[in-house]
Amino acid sequence: MRDVALVGHLLGVVAFGAGITTAALALAAARRHDDPREIAAVLGLARRAIPLVGAGTLLLVACGIWLTSLEDAAGETWFGVAMGLFVASLWLGATGGRAPKEARLKAETLRDAGAPATPELRALIVDRRALLLNVASSACAVAVLVLMVTRPGA
Repeated sequence: MRDVALVGHLLGVVAFGAGITTAALALAAARRHDDPREIAAVLGLARRAIPLVGAGTLLLVACGIWLTSLEDAAGETWFGVAMGLFVASLWLGATGGRAPKEARLKAETLRDAGAPATPELRALIVDRRALLLNVASSACAVAVLVLMVTRPGA
C-alpha cells in the first residue's frame, strides 16, 4: 500500500508542478506580445493548466496524507509546516493569478472587437503585485518539496 500511496503522491506533485510551470511560462510569454489575439491565445494556455494544478493538488494531498498515516508521520513538525506552506502556496498562487485572468479576459474582449492592446491590458500583464504573489507561491511550493524530501527531525 505504501508504494501505491507514494506513486499517487509523486504523480500529484508532477501534475501540480507541470500546471504551475505552464501557467508561469504562459504569463511570461504574454509579456512579450503586443497583439491582443496573441496575448489571449498564450494566456489561454494558463487557463488550460489550472485543472492540472487542481487535480495534482487533490492527488498529492490525498496520497500524501495517506502516505504519512502509513508511516505514522502526520504528527511530526515537518509535516505540519509543509501543510501550512502548501496552503500558503495555493492561496498566494490563486491571488496572484487574478491579474493574469483579468488580462486574458481583457485580451479576449479586445481581440473580439478587433481593437489594439490598451495600457490597461499591458498593466494587467506586468502587474508587480501578481508577480510577487506568484514568486512567493513558488517559493512556498519549493520549501514544501525540500521538507518532504529531507523530513527534518524524522
